[in-house]
Amino acid sequence: MAEFVLTVMSKDRPGIIAGLTEALFQIGGNVDELSQTVMGEYFTVILSATFPDAVDADAVRSAAAESGAPGELDVAVSRKTPAAQAKPGVASQGTFILTVMGKDQPGTIYQFSSYLAKKNINIIDCYAMAKEGRFNMILEVQIPRGVDIPEMQSEINWLGVEMGFAAHLQHENIFIATNDPRPVRIAPVAL
Repeated sequence: MAEFVLTVMSKDRPGIIAGLTEALFQIGGNVDELSQTVMGEYFTVILSATFPDAVDADAVRSAAAESGAPGELDVAVSRKTPAAQAKPGVASQGTFILTVMGKDQPGTIYQFSSYLAKKNINIIDCYAMAKEGRFNMILEVQIPRGVDIPEMQSEINWLGVEMGFAAHLQHENIFIATNDPRPVRIAPVAL
């Protein structure tokens, strides 16, 4: 099986995902992972899909592009690196969530992402938005083994303070537990 990663961008409209996934299905594709968003008036998606070996990158690109009107979809396709040739991953302490909130100012994403890069911390997912003078960013990161988490939490907190932001780093389980709107279920206590 051949694995490809596709990115597609276009002006937003209903049905892009339906048309794209149908086109990939028609050439034997199975979507393994997909992330899509609309920013302003623009639709973007990145997805990973597996195809029969006979399907090459040009066939995938053509099928994806033809799922929209002529010239509508900007499509890029890359063959996924085989697992045997992929770089070994860094042993991780798990997934953590970094939240940054404050007054919008230039360079915020740069400052925080540079700090993380210097610590060899990989950003898995990032969402940032500036609106009405306010800035919010949520990053999902993987922290390598050996990094002192409490020290890093303190450094991130101080970086935030220096820039005028509230910045907090917490394990994803704590983030989920403290941000899930459902009531906490407590086990009954035997008397």
